[in-house]
Amino acid sequence: MRPILLATLLLLPLCAQDRFKQRLEPMLEQIARDQNITGLAVGIVDNGRLVYARGFGIMNVGDPGRPVTAETLFHMASVTKLFVATAVMQLWEQGKVDLDAPLTKYVPYFQMKDARYKAITVRQMLTHTSGIPNYHCIKA
Repeated sequence: MRPILLATLLLLPLCAQDRFKQRLEPMLEQIARDQNITGLAVGIVDNGRLVYARGFGIMNVGDPGRPVTAETLFHMASVTKLFVATAVMQLWEQGKVDLDAPLTKYVPYFQMKDARYKAITVRQMLTHTSGIPNYHCIKA
């Protein structure tokens, strides 16, 4: 996230939808143009309540008929690793997850043909040391 956008989000009072339309949307549209961003979706939550949501741009280059909306799903790929690792470590801090326990303790449906999957730990998954091959190569 660009520093100017982050600062703007922190400085904007979380209130009426039209305030976001007036102040935030022009900035997001400008950033999308300047950075050549095909499409993005923004959501702002205040006290557990969604107070603003909007999509900008299109879903796919060359397909202007599919705009991004507040409900558009994005393939997040490697970005999700940060969120998952943070959440797991928060659970560890709360004493709810043992990093050295088998992954199957928390994800009992996880299976592989190779029986060694039962020994893979949460820590190994977080540190990419489990020995699981590229997901394209896994034959469950």
